[in-house]
Amino acid sequence: MLTSKRSRSYIEKITGCLNVPNRFENLNGSKCERFFSAFGRAIQALSRIGDEFWLDPTLKGLALRAVNPSHSAYSCFLFSPLFFQRYKVGSGPSSVPFKCKLSMKSVLPLFRCLTSIERSVDQCQISVSSSLTDRVTVQLFCRHGITKTYNLHFQESEALQAVFATHLCPNMLKCPARLFADMVMHFPMSQEEVTLSTSSLRVSLRNYCEEGKNHMKMMHTQMSLHPDEFDHFELGEDSDITFCLKELRGLLAFAESHCLPVSVHFGTAGKPVCFSVEDLVVEARVVLATLTDSESRSASQPSGVVTTSEPRWRSPNAPRPCQRPPVPQTLMF
Repeated sequence: MLTSKRSRSYIEKITGCLNVPNRFENLNGSKCERFFSAFGRAIQALSRIGDEFWLDPTLKGLALRAVNPSHSAYSCFLFSPLFFQRYKVGSGPSSVPFKCKLSMKSVLPLFRCLTSIERSVDQCQISVSSSLTDRVTVQLFCRHGITKTYNLHFQESEALQAVFATHLCPNMLKCPARLFADMVMHFPMSQEEVTLSTSSLRVSLRNYCEEGKNHMKMMHTQMSLHPDEFDHFELGEDSDITFCLKELRGLLAFAESHCLPVSVHFGTAGKPVCFSVEDLVVEARVVLATLTDSESRSASQPSGVVTTSEPRWRSPNAPRPCQRPPVPQTLMF
C-alpha cells in the first residue's frame, strides 16, 4: 500500500498493513502526488529499457526490473516496505512468491501523464492475484467518488537478476543528479552512445562516432569536469568506456526529480558500468554493457576480428541467451 508523505525525502513511514496478500496502497489526501512522482517516474525509466518489466513483491520490498532485448542493459527499482503505507506479501506454507512479467504497453499509459494524475487521484491500490485470474489490479480512487480499475494480465516468469559486484570496481564517481543532467543535456535525444573518460586530471563525456559514418557531417560534443566537481572521486585506473545513453536518461530524470545523488561504478572498457541512486526507501540502478577497447578504437582505426569477454550476469534457472553480435557487449542473465 503506497504512501507519499516525506520521511527523509518524499516518503511517509509505514502505518500498518492489510491482511490481504500482495496488496499495496497509498495514503488518502493531497500527498498522493509524491507517490506518483516516484513510482510513475520509475515506470517511465524502465520503459526506456525494454518492452516488458518484472513485478517482484519480496520481503525486502517491491522490485521493478527490466532488461532490453539484446541483454545489454538492465535496470531495477526497489521500493522498501517503508515506501508504502501498507505492504503485505502473501505468507503461509501454501504461499508462493509472485514473479510477474507484464507488458510495458499495458502499464505505461497509467503513469504517462503524471501531472494530470497528481491533480485528480487521491489514492492508489495495487494488488496481485494468481489464484485463477493471473492479473495485477490497479485501482485509482479519484476525487468526486470516481474509481478507475485496471486489470492487467501477467505471465509468470523466473526472477530477473543481474550479478554485479560494485565493490570490485576500481573507479567510482558520485555527484548530484543535476551535474549529470547538465552534461547530458548537451547531447541530442538521437545520440545513441557516449564515451566517459576519466583520469586524475579530468572527467569528460563525449559523443561516440561509429565506424563508417561521415565524421565531417557530425557535430562532436565533449564536456569536461575537474575531479573536484564530484562529491566522491575514486580512480584506480584511467579508463575510457562507451555505453548507450538512451537507457540512462530515465534514471537521471528520476534522480533529479527527487534530488538524489548518482553513483557510478566502472572499470575498463569492455566491463559493465553501473549507475545507481539510493535513499532511505528506494534504490535504483542501471547496468549497461560497454564496448571493448578494440571496438572503441574502431571509429578511427578499423580493426579485424573483435572479441568480447562475458561479464557475470545470470537469471536463476534460466538458459543462456543466443550469442549476439559483439557491438555492444552482451550482458548475461
